[in-house]
Amino acid sequence: MGRRIDKASIEAVSSFRPDSCRQANAVG
Repeated sequence: MGRRIDKASIEAVSSFRPDSCRQANAVG
């Protein structure tokens, strides 16, 4: 469970980091 999500999470976070910052700025 954790390992499967880990791989997908790491890849998603890696590609999401810039988007996440922008979204956080827009939301926050």
